Amino acid sequence: RMVRIIDLHRTLEGFGNQLAQRYREAGISGSRSVVLGIEGADRGVAVAFSPEGVSAFPTRETADAILLSRDAMVRFLFGSGGPSAVLELSQRQRFLNALLPLDFFLWPLERV
Repeated sequence: RMVRIIDLHRTLEGFGNQLAQRYREAGISGSRSVVLGIEGADRGVAVAFSPEGVSAFPTRETADAILLSRDAMVRFLFGSGGPSAVLELSQRQRFLNALLPLDFFLWPLERV
């Protein structure tokens, strides 16, 4: 099956509760943030993590942003190998291995 991310910001917002729960369950202390972006998109998405919750907001891409193609971003967020199967994360970004991949469900189609 093919999954495509149309709006990265809205996708990350939609999974905010799941990410926040995993962040708390992983016992990660303090706050952390990452910038994710799809190559060729106008803006990236800053994702701020804390034990209280997760927020996502559009931002400019930074030098340490994780920029991937649309297909690679799908594998990064939802792929069974987790984010490290897509790219080597920096020390600061490795906490994402405890949060990803995200769980999702696709409703079966009655017809195409």
